[in-house]
Amino acid sequence: MSTFLFIFSRFKKFKTKRGFLSFNYYLSIFLISFSLFSTIISDSLTSGYKNEINKKIRSLNFNFEITKHNSSYFTINEYRAINQKLNDNQLFFSPLIEHTGIIFVKNLFNEESNETYNQREGFYLRGLDSIYLRNSSIAEYFVKENYIFKDSDIIISKHLSNKIKKEINDTINLLFLDDKQTSFHSKKYIIRNLFSTNTQFDDFLVFAPIESLSFNKDGVHFSKIVGDKNQKQLQKYNLDYSLYKVTYWDSNYMLKFLDTFDVPIKLLMFFIMFLSVYSLSSLISTFMLEKKHDLTLLNLLGVSYNNIKLLIIALSSYITLISIFFGSLASMLFIYVQNKFKLIKLPSERVFQIDFIPADFNISFLVKYPLFLMFLTIIISLYFNNKYLKHND
Repeated sequence: MSTFLFIFSRFKKFKTKRGFLSFNYYLSIFLISFSLFSTIISDSLTSGYKNEINKKIRSLNFNFEITKHNSSYFTINEYRAINQKLNDNQLFFSPLIEHTGIIFVKNLFNEESNETYNQREGFYLRGLDSIYLRNSSIAEYFVKENYIFKDSDIIISKHLSNKIKKEINDTINLLFLDDKQTSFHSKKYIIRNLFSTNTQFDDFLVFAPIESLSFNKDGVHFSKIVGDKNQKQLQKYNLDYSLYKVTYWDSNYMLKFLDTFDVPIKLLMFFIMFLSVYSLSSLISTFMLEKKHDLTLLNLLGVSYNNIKLLIIALSSYITLISIFFGSLASMLFIYVQNKFKLIKLPSERVFQIDFIPADFNISFLVKYPLFLMFLTIIISLYFNNKYLKHND
């Protein structure tokens, strides 16, 4: 073993009198490092973009919905009965009231004039339990993290806020259409918080505490019971499925759809990695031709051809390992800088739904791609071993 290591140490710099072999040595390290860097970064950016879009869509949907077969609404007593059956710390749910209507606001034409104009904007309201709303996935996109949600408060999008020229703590009037009573109701709300997802929901979606939506003597009527952050485990609870229907929403379908767009990118990156490792074949081929007499001399001195073949594999792997180190190091540095300083930004936040591409750090990127490079390196080394040394076996 000591003899093998000594021979390896004498050849690992690929030095020759002409210097061409040394140039190929550094060129191979650069090309393999760059290909690994490009592959990891492309996968990191596409994964980061997909995860961010999927997270936004997931925050605007519910993992499960409970509705009634024979009626569109739950009464408060029916909700209390279901609440007792679903009384579990692992479940996170709330009644849901859905309303459509019109926002009425009065704004000044300009600051110098007292003339005003009335502005109207349509909205889709989700009435939810205030505790559920503060702890749901959508809360991640709230502008203010800590706030007190009262019965007369409302949360609108930042985009809608700019549209109606109203900020936090301003007052707006909402006109509701009550589908059950086939009548309209008006109520004044205070904007308590803003959210921003940069999706189409920002054009019309608003949130209000469910307690503020009781407009009749019969109390609040819920259209659905919705849940978040849960798996499909409602089957273990004793719900009467002849009365209730449970619908699940699986975000994995969205990820599978988004995955179809980066398949061509991954194929291209694998092809670039293959070409970079193929450049290593030029180095190994030149090395074995220029060092032919040295390798023959080693054999005459008692080094078997099997050990010489092992030496070629070790030298190729040595180059690839150096390249993997630099490529992985550069990739991790880029991921940190991108997430810290947002170097790669998108031209339109409304179109792409995010202002920059987050880089996803996944340890699997630093495992599967280097292993693929090592596999190609060993295959190429075995090929040249058989090509140049087989006649001496």
